[in-house]
Amino acid sequence: MEVVQELDIQEKTLEINKEISNLQLQLAYLSESLMHPSSPFPATIQRILVRQGQAVSPSTPLAVISGSGKHSVAVVSVPADIAKNISNIEDSILQIGTIAYRTKPTFISQEATGSQLYSVIYDIPDEYQSMLTDGAYITVQAPIGIQQTSATDPFVPLDAVYQTQEAAFVFVAEKGIAVSKSVLLGPVYGNYVSVEKGLSDGDQIIMDRNVVSGDRVKGL
Repeated sequence: MEVVQELDIQEKTLEINKEISNLQLQLAYLSESLMHPSSPFPATIQRILVRQGQAVSPSTPLAVISGSGKHSVAVVSVPADIAKNISNIEDSILQIGTIAYRTKPTFISQEATGSQLYSVIYDIPDEYQSMLTDGAYITVQAPIGIQQTSATDPFVPLDAVYQTQEAAFVFVAEKGIAVSKSVLLGPVYGNYVSVEKGLSDGDQIIMDRNVVSGDRVKGL
């Protein structure tokens, strides 16, 4: 009797494992259906770089393609906090030779595309294609902002901020006198930090760290 019960349990276990395996297979098919590699322009495949069944991830080259049409994009690799806060409202500036071309990003990756960096992509107009070569580097000035950023939430240089264990403050010039103002700091971006509270429109930030409250100052 015990042997029969054990066999019955083993049979049910095998059935459950089979159902789990089928479910995992269906999930794999579903994941596969969500991945559709596409070409950035009409082209012919010259060489395939991956094999059937190979696991791939973002930034993995799939194939070498060629086409009669030429289309260039600028790819900027940035950390996650920068990618999430690059402005889609204000224009970025792409320095193409002597030309400062203003445009907005056409795509910002939601996942890291290589070395834990995220990709921000800008289209290059046809009239500038001849000025660039594959793999060339250009300078891109991208405005960084957060959803709450406004005139009352500016970015100020880190060198202008003083911090204690209890608070942060900056010096501003008021009627030629240095006055300290307590501020609430937000995220840091490079050499700048956002100020969420404490500053008003027109405040002139004092950068000289030798200045103390009450000193007479003169604007540049």
